[in-house]
Formats: sequence, C-alpha cells, structure tokens
Amino acid sequence: MSLFKVPGKGEIEPYAEFGNAWHGAMQIWSQVCKRYLGRDFSMASATDGGDKECWNLTGEDRVPFDHRIVLASTFDTVMVKRENIPRLIQAMEQYIKDFDEPGHLPAQIEKLTELVDDESCFAVCWQQTSCADTWFGYDECPTCGHEKSRPYDVSKDEDHWFLFDDVVNGVD
Repeated sequence: MSLFKVPGKGEIEPYAEFGNAWHGAMQIWSQVCKRYLGRDFSMASATDGGDKECWNLTGEDRVPFDHRIVLASTFDTVMVKRENIPRLIQAMEQYIKDFDEPGHLPAQIEKLTELVDDESCFAVCWQQTSCADTWFGYDECPTCGHEKSRPYDVSKDEDHWFLFDDVVNGVD
C-alpha cells in the first residue's frame, strides 16, 4: 500500500510505503462490513465491483461519520486536500479507538501528520493494492501517436475526486 504526495501541479510523488496491503483497505472493508452488515467482506465480489453494499455505507447515517470518512479514504481515485488532512487524522484516530485492530492506520497518521504543514503538498492519495494502476495519466506520443503512461498530474488529469468535497453528501 502506498501513500502519495500530490503537488498542485506536476506528477504525484511516492511518499510512504506500508507493507502488507491486507492491513489497509481490505482490513477496513472487512471490519466495516462485519460491524454494519453482519457479514464478511467478499474479496471475490470486490474484484468485480460487486460489494457495493459495503462501500455504500459511506452514505448511511447509521454509520458514524468518522467511520464513513475512513472507509471512503480507501476508495479508488480519492484524494484528500492538505487542508482536510487534520480532519482525516481525527477520523482515523476515532476509528482506531472503535475497532480492535488498527492495521496501517497509526503509521498512516504519522506520515499524514508530516504533510499537514508541507506547503508543497496540495493533497494526498493512496494506492491501496498492488494490483491496481490508479495513478497514471496518459499523453499521446508525438512521434508515434500511441498513448504513453506517466505519473498522475492533478492539474491535467481528471479521474480523481476529493473525499471531503463528496463524502458529506454520500459517496456513490
């Protein structure tokens, strides 16, 4: 699992790596699914986008807002603007209090805290699993016309969304 620093313009930068990805998004999905749906999270269903019932808990008032924030922070293409990092940290700290196994959250809090006052950081984003290539943009090669991949640039690419701009109204 990777945490990226997002400048306001230019390519995202790897910022921190957290070993076993199962202690990131998968653990949170499992915990939230068990607590609020009374069942295990289905990885088989997740690979085809099928466990939307779990992910849609971000829009349910019966789920504490801090839990919804942490859940939404695991979603593909989500970013958190630097000004919202303290609120994300607060949600993560509450989540840690409310669940027995915190996984990578304490280490993420440590790294996020480092970025709160970093003016070169516009936002942060994650690569939750090693099998997704979420943070690449594509440019047309001027010589051959084929698309060439490059690290994502928030000032050029549009496949991202900002957690605190959207989670308040529920996440689809």
